Amino acid sequence: MPENQPSADVLPPQSSEPITRSAPLAQPRSVWFGPNGLRAGWRLLVYAVPLVACGFGVNTAARAIFGPRGHGAPSLGQNPWFAIVAESLTVLMFLVPAMIMAQLEKRSLAAYGLKCRDGAFKRFAEGAVWGFAGLSLLLLGMHSFGVFSYGAFAGFTRQTFYYAALWGVAFLLVGLAEEFGFRGYIQYTLTSGITFWPAALLTSTLFLLGHMGNPGETKVGLAAVFMAGILLSVALWRTGALWFSIGIHLGWDWAQSFFYGVPDSGLVTKGHLFEGQAHGTAWLSGGATGPEGSVFALLVETAFIPLILWRFRTVRYPDPQTLPKQPAASL
Repeated sequence: MPENQPSADVLPPQSSEPITRSAPLAQPRSVWFGPNGLRAGWRLLVYAVPLVACGFGVNTAARAIFGPRGHGAPSLGQNPWFAIVAESLTVLMFLVPAMIMAQLEKRSLAAYGLKCRDGAFKRFAEGAVWGFAGLSLLLLGMHSFGVFSYGAFAGFTRQTFYYAALWGVAFLLVGLAEEFGFRGYIQYTLTSGITFWPAALLTSTLFLLGHMGNPGETKVGLAAVFMAGILLSVALWRTGALWFSIGIHLGWDWAQSFFYGVPDSGLVTKGHLFEGQAHGTAWLSGGATGPEGSVFALLVETAFIPLILWRFRTVRYPDPQTLPKQPAASL
């Protein structure tokens, strides 16, 4: 027998009893803490405290700058500078509480969708092209059914470029405010508690409720708002950040309000390039709501979802490494 070969009489005896594996110890359940630290609902309640405080501060600042509502405050659609200031305040209202929570949770704003690396500007620019193309396709469909005409062309003048730039800044801020407000900290925190798609349905419902007060909204328009929330959630899910969605928001709103000059939830902006006019049956033309109140808006948004899934093949949100409670976190 070779020297290194163990002898049969030194092998351990084989037991005839089956091997049983002990079940892992069950983790104690708590209404306060889950696998990712403090449960999502409690973190959202903590987030609501600075959010409400910032909302009060924004309303106070707006009244100080523009005066009480209904007493000489400029129209959002007629003054792009007013829109820029108002949306800047809204961005701060959502961003400051998220920064506070980032400090408490020892996370960065990148975890909440504002990742500035990995081609963020490229994704934003691509999203803007998608948004402009989507609104153009929507109007083309309405035009083919005889419920929309492009109207007069204002021409390229110094004033045209002035309004093009200012409305571009305004709608960039609108996109940043609405995307981060509905699909930033809230979407991330809900995802950590109830997984992504239930959270996306909930934030899309909040997105719908946030638009119910807009002048001229209709049932079809609100359905389009909800579908837009789902579409933008899909974009976040597949790109891993909010920049593509912010780009879509900018491109869509800028094309709608400045380039084609059609109403956005009943609001028409000053200095637009074309004098777009809708006419005919409201469910096709959008009526007072504008193109977003047309059934064609629902069709375009629904068609965009599989296109986004085809364009971005990998699920990138949320980053699983950020979900567990971070070392030294207060929450």
